[in-house]
Amino acid sequence: MPYIKLNNFDMYCEEAGTGEPIVFIHGSLSDSVETFRRQFPFFSRNYKCICVDLRSHGRSIYPQFDWNTENLADDVIALMNELGIETAHFVGHSMGGDIAMYCGLKYPEKVRTITSICSAGMVNDNVTAYLEQLNPERIDKVRLAKFIDKMQSNYGELWEDMIKHTIWNCSNYPDFSENQLAQIKAPFLLIRGGRDNMVLDEEVELLRKNIPDFSYCLIEDGGHFLHGSSEFADNVNQRIEGFFHGNCAQRQFVI
Repeated sequence: MPYIKLNNFDMYCEEAGTGEPIVFIHGSLSDSVETFRRQFPFFSRNYKCICVDLRSHGRSIYPQFDWNTENLADDVIALMNELGIETAHFVGHSMGGDIAMYCGLKYPEKVRTITSICSAGMVNDNVTAYLEQLNPERIDKVRLAKFIDKMQSNYGELWEDMIKHTIWNCSNYPDFSENQLAQIKAPFLLIRGGRDNMVLDEEVELLRKNIPDFSYCLIEDGGHFLHGSSEFADNVNQRIEGFFHGNCAQRQFVI
């Protein structure tokens, strides 16, 4: 630790706490520590927390771009097997929520619950439009100078390739059918910010109709990164922990 060898790369992960395991999965162009800096301390008091840096992300150096959201889920399950973790709660942000859904679909025996923060597991025009703003061929180099600096620092000369591959991946994955959604049997919580236009009302309704054990929490003033905000993080953490304990009040569908 903190590196675990998986097939053809080393995955970075951090562990803290004891109790039921939680696997935290970050979104695209991010890493675990930054994404869940307000969740890890809270949950490690009562749970065994595992934060992972996905293939080609953060400190999990893998200079090839042959991955997609579905096989990133395979990596997460392989990590659990290496760590000897039989089952876990899954908490994912954005693309991380999509990965958690693939885990629930493909490896149901490994998944206790799924919490998706700001992702309904579908591709829509708002997601692709947001990502296209980051396209190296069209990026606003003045307005997004800090973002570019961070990408260059993390990925060196491969930073443009990383962004282009991410745009391709998130424009094609995931694309769950209604039948696949119905096969996700683990209790499922979607937390959505009311100011986040990357999750659409009709997508929430599709999940509600098809996922057998679906819960929904709308935080009206929250955006796409609400779980990392000092204003909303405590609310998000409490909602997730309540969900783990089967809090019936928050399982109601409200939109």
